[in-house]
Amino acid sequence: MDEVVKAAAGVSGTETARFKVLNDKEPRTTGEYVLWWPTECPRVQWNDTYELAKSIAVQADLPIICLYAIDLAFYSMGSIRHINFLLEGLVELKKSVESSNQSRLFLRFEPVGSGAALSVVGSEDLSFSGFGEKAYAVVTDAVYMPRSSKILASAAENLDCPLVSVESSVVIPIRKITTDGQVPDQSAFLESWMDICTDFVKPRKSVKLTRSVPSSMEKLDCGCVFGSRDREWYPGDWLQESDRLKEVLNENGVDSEVSAVTSAYRGGESGGRKLLGIFVTRKLDAYGYASENYGETKRGEYGSLLSPYLNFGFMSPSEVISRSMESGAKGHSLDTFLEKLALRDFAYVRSALEPNYGSYEAIKESERDAIEQIKAKDEDRTYPDEEWAHAQTHDNVWNGIQRELLLRGRNILNDRNIWCYKIIDIEKSSRNAFRLARKLNDKYMLDAIGPVGIFALLGCFESYAGYRMSIVGGGEG
Repeated sequence: MDEVVKAAAGVSGTETARFKVLNDKEPRTTGEYVLWWPTECPRVQWNDTYELAKSIAVQADLPIICLYAIDLAFYSMGSIRHINFLLEGLVELKKSVESSNQSRLFLRFEPVGSGAALSVVGSEDLSFSGFGEKAYAVVTDAVYMPRSSKILASAAENLDCPLVSVESSVVIPIRKITTDGQVPDQSAFLESWMDICTDFVKPRKSVKLTRSVPSSMEKLDCGCVFGSRDREWYPGDWLQESDRLKEVLNENGVDSEVSAVTSAYRGGESGGRKLLGIFVTRKLDAYGYASENYGETKRGEYGSLLSPYLNFGFMSPSEVISRSMESGAKGHSLDTFLEKLALRDFAYVRSALEPNYGSYEAIKESERDAIEQIKAKDEDRTYPDEEWAHAQTHDNVWNGIQRELLLRGRNILNDRNIWCYKIIDIEKSSRNAFRLARKLNDKYMLDAIGPVGIFALLGCFESYAGYRMSIVGGGEG
């Protein structure tokens, strides 16, 4: 299969360091389609995974179909806010992939406790088949979180056809920017990334499919289905049938009571691309000065606001870099913005290579010790999680930031670092403060779930001791 993929990658222009064949299976000679299984990057532009899947389909003279399987166990960390944003983007994805009858998008929900990638490999009790059972090959996104990695490994083992993963979430493939599977020093990583990033931001070649999807594939009785199999439920159907969606989410431990985001945010490529256009034409030239002098408090005025779109994979960081460079911005502002994108890649590297990434132990030991020394002197106070969630602490500043987060799904008008610092301030246990901060961040922050959200929290904890010293004039710690 390696040679087949390499040949297809040559056509699509996908770098060899970006893809990996995860099992030793041969292509299914009786396969009816190539299955594109996006898990991280549900977009059609600037998507190496999609282009490689199309190229394999052309090579095999087969159509391509798309399966998006929503892992409800993963989203139990979040809420209906994240599901709605995702479904909005999938509505757009469906329209894009089905234009000119070139493909079909199928949506499935993977229930909590049911196993891994059932809609791809099929159920163990044979109650339903998987989309992969009739596939020539399956092409998916590389993943970086522990649960997602286990799911991918299980799929690779259980599929009877090749499973190919492609790194479409990062600018530079991990194998190109690391050595021997080790996490590099952050400063060294940033220097290397800035030196070579332009080699990886060329526009992706759009592979033209040669086979249309036959009418027999308009409905496929595959995968895990909630309710009757008499009809297909598409992303727009779930958005319209909100009561049914809430019922499914409640059954699987996903909070359905979190309010919808009251902002201009709407999931999908077009929303992200609109924000990108505004940023590169109106904000980027002054980004360096603004980010240094305004901090987080005016991020809505000078920032790109693209983080949710990058986090959900609706936008490619490579496209963001390309558009930024084409804008004519130069010097300090461009470099400062590129460094922010480099740190996103670094978060993915850490998530993929650090076994304890996402835990309290991922905080630098020296900073954990400094926090714990400070907390040993603090008042013994704590609140139940629900009081934290509903902004019912004694600290009015923190309550105000949390209420904004509940309403907007992002801290735009306030400093999100202060939000985290005050959790550490108030909670007696720094370990419990980390647990609580991650829980609230994942559930309410639209751009939080995943490697970059964790990286932001780690940064807050690792800068906390310096923050405390700054507000007491160096007299503490």
